Amino acid sequence: MEYYSETADKVLAELKTNANRGLTAEDVEARQKKYGANALTPPKMPSVAKRLFDQVNQPLLYVLLLSATLAVYFGEYIDASVIYGVVAVNALMGFYQEDKALKALMRLSQNVRMFTNVLRDGQVHHILAEELVPGDIVLLYSGDKVPADMRLITVADFKADEAPLTGESVPVAKQIEALKKETPLGDRTCMVFASTYATFGAAKAVVTETGDNTQMGKIASLIQKTPDLKTPLTLKIEAFSQKLLWLIVVFSVIALTVGVMKHVPFIEMFMSAVAMAVAAIPEGLPAAMTIILAIGVGRMLKENAIVRKLPSVETLGSTSVICSDKTGTLTQNKMTVQQIVTATGSYTVSGTGYDKDGAILDGGDKDSAVHWCLKTGAFCNTAAWKSAEKIDGDPTEVALLVSAYKGGIAYQDIQKMTPEVSAIPFESAYKYMATLRQDKTVYVKGSVDAILPFCTQMMNAKGGMIPLNQEQILKNMKALAGQGLRVLGFAIKHGVKTEKLTHADIQKDLVFVGMQAMLDPPRPEATRAIEKCHEAGITIKMITGDYGLTAVAIAKQMGLTGTDKDPVCLEGTAITKASDEELKSLVLTTDVFARVSPEDKLRLVKAIQKHKKIVAMTGDGVNDAPALKQANIGVAMGITGTDVAKESADIVLMDDNFATIERAVEQGRGVFDNLVKFIIWTLPTSFAEALIVFLAVVAEWTIPMSAGQILWINMVTTILLGMMFSFDPIEKGIMTRKPRKASAPIISKAGAFRIVNVMTCLTIASFWVFALVFRNTQDVASARTAVVNTIVMTDILFMFACRSWYKSVFNISWWENKYMLLGAGVQFGLQLAFTYVGVLQLAFKTAPLNLTSWAIALTGALFVILVLEVEKAVGRLLIKIKR
Repeated sequence: MEYYSETADKVLAELKTNANRGLTAEDVEARQKKYGANALTPPKMPSVAKRLFDQVNQPLLYVLLLSATLAVYFGEYIDASVIYGVVAVNALMGFYQEDKALKALMRLSQNVRMFTNVLRDGQVHHILAEELVPGDIVLLYSGDKVPADMRLITVADFKADEAPLTGESVPVAKQIEALKKETPLGDRTCMVFASTYATFGAAKAVVTETGDNTQMGKIASLIQKTPDLKTPLTLKIEAFSQKLLWLIVVFSVIALTVGVMKHVPFIEMFMSAVAMAVAAIPEGLPAAMTIILAIGVGRMLKENAIVRKLPSVETLGSTSVICSDKTGTLTQNKMTVQQIVTATGSYTVSGTGYDKDGAILDGGDKDSAVHWCLKTGAFCNTAAWKSAEKIDGDPTEVALLVSAYKGGIAYQDIQKMTPEVSAIPFESAYKYMATLRQDKTVYVKGSVDAILPFCTQMMNAKGGMIPLNQEQILKNMKALAGQGLRVLGFAIKHGVKTEKLTHADIQKDLVFVGMQAMLDPPRPEATRAIEKCHEAGITIKMITGDYGLTAVAIAKQMGLTGTDKDPVCLEGTAITKASDEELKSLVLTTDVFARVSPEDKLRLVKAIQKHKKIVAMTGDGVNDAPALKQANIGVAMGITGTDVAKESADIVLMDDNFATIERAVEQGRGVFDNLVKFIIWTLPTSFAEALIVFLAVVAEWTIPMSAGQILWINMVTTILLGMMFSFDPIEKGIMTRKPRKASAPIISKAGAFRIVNVMTCLTIASFWVFALVFRNTQDVASARTAVVNTIVMTDILFMFACRSWYKSVFNISWWENKYMLLGAGVQFGLQLAFTYVGVLQLAFKTAPLNLTSWAIALTGALFVILVLEVEKAVGRLLIKIKR
């Protein structure tokens, strides 16, 4: 049964229960056996062993483990320990992050653990919500958390905050009438749902669904079924690792085969092949990636963004579509009266949010009808003025207090001067509320179409009464509503002689004084951020639980489309009816999605991803969790966000501000730039080392470096030089680039050419240095030591050169990244120790160098950099020609 589409009596009959007595003890016992506890089924947790294995079940880590094993084989136990340590740290970090995500599901299942008031055997019992069964009669009061999905039986001015489930920005007024079957979740006003909150009034309801069958249970199921997506960076590194692994295997086999054909002892050839494999493996790459990403995390924390998963930093930089919630993210989550319309005038109200700085403009302060309109809004109000800085209550009613203040009406003073005698609270059946004051005046607030039939006159600017122009009032109301404004009407009635206000006193002879139109105003900084996102080639989609007109008005006001065209809106019912293929074609041409359900959000994200887009999705409620998890980047709100949303997301915004996302994207792009710089810097050395060993083996020359010396270069330079790219500042104009395509490789063709160019030159320089130093000294250890120093000095100069793609290394500000200077200085000091300190000479089989050998080594390094300078100069020339 669709309980919301049936009368309360039919629902009670279907569930075989009594609204006045509830279920019997026997009924409860039988139903608990049938339906089980009112709790979500906890997700099946994979074993600790499996989760740990999954963390190391990656190609790059296999390469690292192979490298460490080979280092052990060489007797390089310290290097092996470092590599094993890197693998262990990466695995433990991944395990910890996955564990937190799994706990999000556990937290969701705990959300229904609470106490509630239930009617059984004619008596009210205070029981654990877990004990509820379908058919139980529950009593709800303001402040209660709803324990299950329920059909309302009776309501007394009852409102519920359904933002955690539907995203609705204001509490929903509830009623008991049956609705149409096609009514979307957010409009099912005769139902209340588990994990939402009663904010006003009281109600009696019958439990219709418990546990996994509730709307919240369906969301929990969606989260469990939504797989964790690998980030573009993770996928690309995996692909690179697999290719590297096969390359190492192929060249090692070739080297072994050549050696065997030339009758070189197998053990000797095997050791050479091992040395080549060690050379080809960039052992420091995972550690460097982790540190570069961690530095990015620190920078983003300063921008009020907490990153829960390291690779998310890079993924943000490649974001091409941001799906943003409206309320609180793009807007201030503070309803603001923007316009007052009376019988004879229309007036703008300045100021935004709950800031009381503002005024009634266009001469509105001289319009008597405006004064009465503001006064009525202040009297017909349940918000509480706690202090000059704090007002608590429904956002709509707070907005009316603030507008009254701007019009010179001090709420506290009026309350004292004109105390309330009697009142009729708001009821959805009547759509108005009223208050009778000691001045014998009734003040009425409600929807315009509800109170207008009771009016016979309207007030003019001088306070006089003129005939009611109902047609003009309705026309003005529709014009305001068409702008996405929420419109309320106000009326008064003087000389009411009664002590107990009734509906009969309200429903005749009212004087219409005006309308107040309000909107949750956009955040100014979010509007600027949207503009920057458009410059960066990022598309913004608004996905909200609010109404279409309101959402479109905000979208238009903020320039969501980036053009003058009106935003295209698609509402929840149309989304639900559309097939997956239809939705795929609609998502790119639609700007605003309104009245969406949790399933809608998830489908929308998937539909956008089918276009090979990198999607960032914002959200704060439990209802957003599945979509946050599905998105390439889930962004949760830190202030208004639920724990489940935060745990399901990759990034949490500490200030709930869209502008923070834009700044985080900028940081993400900067992190990716630095990561690419590091990769282009480190790969030529690793490949050159492998090529040197391979050529020496094939040509039957003495290998210019030992395996231990190769590991020294790879690990020490990565830490002291490579890590310094983490601190490189963000390049100017980074947010004017278009987003990287998801299919684009980490290294471009130009990047690959540079890697090959530097690798080739470094290989040539190393053989030249080895041959020249050996001829002068007749000592293999000295020649090898000189080669190692050549490679390290090349790495130092190449590090500075990599800071800019086209600028000469001699034109780059070396002081802009002081950490590089520090790293270079420490690295050079270590090379002196590597060359001259006895313990290191013994460990790495090095020998002291004379000045001639140092000059040869430095010449080899300068040769590599000068060839790179020629490449850069050609690149600059080509750019000028293209222009």
